[in-house]
Amino acid sequence: MAKCLSILRVTCGKPNGIKLKVNCTNSAKCYQKQKPALSDCLTLREDHLGLEHPLTLKTKSQFAHISSQLGKIDYAESTLAACLSSQRQVIGSSHRDTLTTMSRLAFVYGEQDLIEESESLYKECILTASQTYGEDDLFAVSTSQDLANLYVSCDRLTDALPLYTETYTKLTNLKGPTDINTLFSAIGIAEVQYSLEEYTESEKVYSEISETVESTFGESSFQYAKLRTGLARVYRKTKRFDEAVSILTAPLRTPAEIARSKPYSDCRNKRGTRLRVLGPRICRQGGIPARHKPRKATFYSGYRGRNDS
Repeated sequence: MAKCLSILRVTCGKPNGIKLKVNCTNSAKCYQKQKPALSDCLTLREDHLGLEHPLTLKTKSQFAHISSQLGKIDYAESTLAACLSSQRQVIGSSHRDTLTTMSRLAFVYGEQDLIEESESLYKECILTASQTYGEDDLFAVSTSQDLANLYVSCDRLTDALPLYTETYTKLTNLKGPTDINTLFSAIGIAEVQYSLEEYTESEKVYSEISETVESTFGESSFQYAKLRTGLARVYRKTKRFDEAVSILTAPLRTPAEIARSKPYSDCRNKRGTRLRVLGPRICRQGGIPARHKPRKATFYSGYRGRNDS
């Protein structure tokens, strides 16, 4: 179950001490929980800091973004447009907060099928971020991925493919081959190639990332299920029906079963990823000798073995 923590902290007598801390996953339920805290924070910042203060504009952009995720597209569009205009004047077009608002407004335009407006903003955002922070800036790369998604939504596949390819290469260098955004870019490449009837290239990409997705997320994850489904479609189009059926009917194993099926040395060498997430479950089911059971294994805190200093 996704956990959401919304904390509003106000420092009395210090308007600049107003801080908002939100740790949340991207889901409608968590967005709904964030909204009251952001609304209160926005009101306080407008009262203490003013309507044109950078922090006020940043919070207003966050609030509009959450509203768009909850279906209030018209409100989000008007608010983000006004916020972007103010941020251009107050902090400049190259500021991180301005670029974030620009990207959010482009997304809202895309949701309304305003493709030209959305594409124009995305390109401006990518160009400004690349010129200001470098071509390998993570925000510019992520925005390129958003632009590729926009092209796919309007069937401009030939425009989307080079963007996905460029994004995948840069994300692999910046965040590693096992990062979820890197893998989504690779899956985007494979899906676009499939739509363009480039079945051989699509199968090659699916096969290359199959082991990475399995070892990172497990066979029971939706990422691996998405990959299996895509590979089965390629097999069906190339008339390899037996292979497609075997993929779709193969039983899904739990992460603990996957770990137990591998040599113990493999689990130990990957304790930074596998044991950090699956350590408690594997140990309960006898997958690791008792002397090597982790003292504490969570996604956030990392791994510390009993014998580690």
